[in-house]
This record gives sequence, structure tokens and C-alpha cells, in this order.
Amino acid sequence: MSFLDNRAGNNGAGLLLGGGAQVTLQHCTVADDQAGDFACMYAGDSSSVSISNCSFTGNNASYAGAFAAYGSAAVKLRFSEFIENTASNNGAVTSVGETAQVSVTNSIFVNGQDEYGGAFYTEASSSLGMSGSSFASNNATWGGVVLATDLSRVALDACLLDGNTAVTQGGVLQAQQSTQVCTHQLQGSS
Repeated sequence: MSFLDNRAGNNGAGLLLGGGAQVTLQHCTVADDQAGDFACMYAGDSSSVSISNCSFTGNNASYAGAFAAYGSAAVKLRFSEFIENTASNNGAVTSVGETAQVSVTNSIFVNGQDEYGGAFYTEASSSLGMSGSSFASNNATWGGVVLATDLSRVALDACLLDGNTAVTQGGVLQAQQSTQVCTHQLQGSS
């Protein structure tokens, strides 16, 4: 399945989910999509999304270039790659808010560009868990890989971090307010 060169004035240029929708995406390509507000793929309300063996390349949005998870959405990403996704605000790849939960396993994030979080932006009471994943050459003004705010929770386990930069603060991660951060077995340099 492919989502190529799609456009939306607001949310979800390729896919907009809500109302308890349950979706599984496997072996898909999401490339060159553009959304005016949130993401090329948007999961809200109590939707559940499982993404595996997918490629997200060259997507752009004002908030979260590749996908956004809000409400009480649950998103699982496995064995996927995110390359050259961009956003003006809140996560070149993903923005996670409200009570949404995102887990990332064995995935690759390269050359994400954003103002706040070169790959991820978390806020409110959301949670983001990343394990066995690689982050290289992501760039942001604040938080080269992650900008975490409010009461959000972020965990990084056995991840490779290489060449990520922040113009102002947090070459890998910047945590603000009451954010909880847990790290274990990280490798690389930023």
C-alpha cells in the first residue's frame, strides 16, 4: 500500500483516524504527503494503529511531518524508517499529545528537521517509548531528537544516537516542566 503525494488543508493528508478505529499498516510507503496542520497520518480519539515495515519519506506538515497521535490513541511502530520528514512545529516525525501512547521498536529516523523536536515532540500526559532504534542527523532548534514537555513520559532503551543537533538546547533530548525521562544503554554521539 502506498500513500504518495497527498494533500490536506488540515489533518491527515494520507489517513485520518478517530472514534476507536483500529488499523494495521504493513509494508507501506508514505512519501511526499503534505498537511496544513497535523501530519500525513493522524490518529485521534481512542484509535489504535500498528505500523510495521513501512517507509515514511519526505513528508511535511505544520505540526508533525509524518504522523500525530492525540486523544487516547495508541500507536505501535516497528521495523520502519523515517527519512527527511519535516515540520514547522512539534516534531518532524511525530507529535504525541493528550494521553496518547506511542511505542517505537527497531526503527530508523534520519534527517528530520523541525523547530521543536527533530524526530518527536511530546506534550500533556502522553507517553513515548523507544527501543532498539537509530536516530541520525536529526536537527531542531530545541531537542535534536525529542522535545518533551508538560507531564509527558519518555523512555529510550538500547538506541543509537549519532550526529543529532539542536541549535539552542538538547542535542538529543530536551525535557521541560514535569517531564519524566528514562534512558538505558544508549550509544553514539550528538
